[in-house]
Amino acid sequence: MRKLRSPESRSSFRLFRILSSRSRQLRLPAQNYDSFSESQERGHLIPDPDPVMMSDESVSPPSNVMSENETTQPSAQPQYAIRIEATVDPTANFAVQQVGVPIIHEIRVFNDSQEAFPESQLTLTADPDFAGRKTLPLDRIPAGGHTVIGATAVPLDANYLSSLRERLSGKLRFKINIKDSPDTVDTLEQPLDLLAYNEWSGLKALPEILAAFSTPVTPACDEVLFRASEILSKTIGASGMDGYQSGKQLRVYQQVEAIFLAVR
Repeated sequence: MRKLRSPESRSSFRLFRILSSRSRQLRLPAQNYDSFSESQERGHLIPDPDPVMMSDESVSPPSNVMSENETTQPSAQPQYAIRIEATVDPTANFAVQQVGVPIIHEIRVFNDSQEAFPESQLTLTADPDFAGRKTLPLDRIPAGGHTVIGATAVPLDANYLSSLRERLSGKLRFKINIKDSPDTVDTLEQPLDLLAYNEWSGLKALPEILAAFSTPVTPACDEVLFRASEILSKTIGASGMDGYQSGKQLRVYQQVEAIFLAVR
């Protein structure tokens, strides 16, 4: 004899059938879809087939598919340990520019990395703009090796240096870039003093540059020579400033003495 169910029991049973049908529909193989649909149309339930249980391996994404939390990481670039050293004169002035003496004596580039450093370029700039920009190519430097660049002349600005009336502080900047790359690998700033156009550096750098300050056509020299001639006329009775043309060493000494007294 069939037992009657209460309305609440029948509703719960109907909900259970619907949920069971949908659950089986998701797990059934493709070949059972048709039979399942036909049975569903007739209002009958079919036996639950052996479920196709998916293993952990079947639900994991393929190895070549990134998850939502993963991002593409750029390939790591080599990290180079490059070091620049330079030997530069501590001063620069108009006389150095006129003589054409290089103020950079030597540049050394060291590769402290564990791998070779590729072809690169060394750029030289000045601050303030007392010299023009200069670029030097550098060959490949092996790991743990170094390269040396000898005396290097930078294009000093004659107009800028000749206009200086007092000493200024400046610097030369050295910068290394890998060839065809804008990234800077290393920089070096070398300070120096920019002297007035008529200032001698003394013994600090290239004392011989004193000869470059000789300006015989300067009007001030005519006044000194005139005074020296008057001194010679009073002391030896001859006012001529003929130097070695007299052929007498004593005469030269007398003229130098007269010039010294005139300047003093």
